[in-house]
Amino acid sequence: MQRLLASLLVVVPAFAFAHGDAAWIQHDPRYVTNIATAAGYSHCCGPADCEMAPEDAIQRSPAGWVIPSTGQVIPYSRMAEGREAFYSIDGRPWWCRRWMVDPVDGMSKQRTVCIFVPGEAS
Repeated sequence: MQRLLASLLVVVPAFAFAHGDAAWIQHDPRYVTNIATAAGYSHCCGPADCEMAPEDAIQRSPAGWVIPSTGQVIPYSRMAEGREAFYSIDGRPWWCRRWMVDPVDGMSKQRTVCIFVPGEAS
């Protein structure tokens, strides 16, 4: 029994901290995407989806936030809707990305599903 308990004490913290610096994203139920699932909209990240983004990875444009590496544009309205775009809690840019199948060419590509930008909440 003591060995089992000792094993659990080693394993549980590994899972608790698996998300690292981005744990604040994974644990907040407000952060959802526009990706619909049978249960509703999905959370923007999993255990390894989110990380701090390079300073120039998310850029402002008249149409919304642009992700030059993927060509994605996330309209500013997504922040007002509480989907895909949020203010960063630490004043730094963050993004959550997943490998997804592109419906046009059927290829698997890394797509940004949520961004966290410096602003009001930082």
